[in-house]
Amino acid sequence: MIPISEASAIALHSAVYISIKEFASLKDIAERFDVSSNHLSKVLQALVKAGYLTSSKGPAGGFKIAEGKENTSFLEIYETIEGKNWQRSCLFHSKCDKYCSNCIMGDLVNDINRKFKNYMESHTIKDHYLLDKDFKINKTDDKKSKQKR
Repeated sequence: MIPISEASAIALHSAVYISIKEFASLKDIAERFDVSSNHLSKVLQALVKAGYLTSSKGPAGGFKIAEGKENTSFLEIYETIEGKNWQRSCLFHSKCDKYCSNCIMGDLVNDINRKFKNYMESHTIKDHYLLDKDFKINKTDDKKSKQKR
């Protein structure tokens, strides 16, 4: 099945949020998603290390999408956190390469993996509408913080 950890959820939501805001502080993101700033910091540093985000330090510090990375797929972000070997066709975590035709789940697990991968590949952090409509993020809310930078 598909492991979706809290770290993956934080990474995906934060990347889209940062893309919408164009720049966001650690505190802003932690408050927006009600997550630990320590956990958030580790997740965002993994995205910085992978080259998807850039960060700046200090009182006016924060994160922004790295230049040229606006079209990064959700799958790339997800695999940065979870690794590339997340797909499993066997619920018993068997090491076999072949799907077991006797499984009571049939093709369900493979179908779920395929749908998940297709979804994650076809959405990018530039797809603002995903968070924008759900979280009602307004870029103009941060005019004061942008003036400080």
